[in-house]
Amino acid sequence: MKTPGPDSAPPKPTQDLLARAFNAAPNGFVLVDSPGRIVAANAELHRMFGHKLDTLVGKSVEMLHGELSVRIDIDDLAGFIVSSLQDAFLDGARQQAPTNAAATGVSAEGLADGVRRITTSKGVDIVIESIGGAVTKEALSSLALGGVLITLGYSAGRKTTIDLTDLIWKRARMAGFSLFAQSPAAIASAWREVLPPIVNGSVKPIVERVYPFGEAAEALRHLIEDRPFGKVVLAG
Repeated sequence: MKTPGPDSAPPKPTQDLLARAFNAAPNGFVLVDSPGRIVAANAELHRMFGHKLDTLVGKSVEMLHGELSVRIDIDDLAGFIVSSLQDAFLDGARQQAPTNAAATGVSAEGLADGVRRITTSKGVDIVIESIGGAVTKEALSSLALGGVLITLGYSAGRKTTIDLTDLIWKRARMAGFSLFAQSPAAIASAWREVLPPIVNGSVKPIVERVYPFGEAAEALRHLIEDRPFGKVVLAG
């Protein structure tokens, strides 16, 4: 949103009303001048990005591109839900997941219906969805008030149809994520966060099977046809 020029500035009472609405808005907003420098940002944008408001003013709005993220501490979650089309995946998830996890079968009851059953119709705060197609609509419908949907894949289709009331009435947000669009600095920062818990054993990736490089074709067949629970790894 660009700021108007001085000749088009509204009267002072109108300015005060606009300022109150701007700061109370449930969505993140930033005002920029013609060269693209930030002149104001509301509290919700600070909550979303983590920047202090006084550090944003005067900076290029480009600094915010690609930074929208959801930082999750598993220990702080009241619970989380795993969904899958396959019963074997759900069984594996139930065995591996902590006690504050639940599972729902997408084919058996539908993602949104399963989430509503588990949460007694409240919905969930965050959905990370990598399937696309009709699943994106179901994922959006699963959100609670003020929830966030992060979508990062489209193996089930690049097009979807959503119910706009799931966005408007719930004051929900949707955001896309692409690993390949991240800057080298962002990727390096992510590795600094990810590697230590793997090295110290507090996070243990689930590896279903390891193949030598010479058996790459068999590894790919196993991954596609057998649909294993866990990662299939090629090792030299």
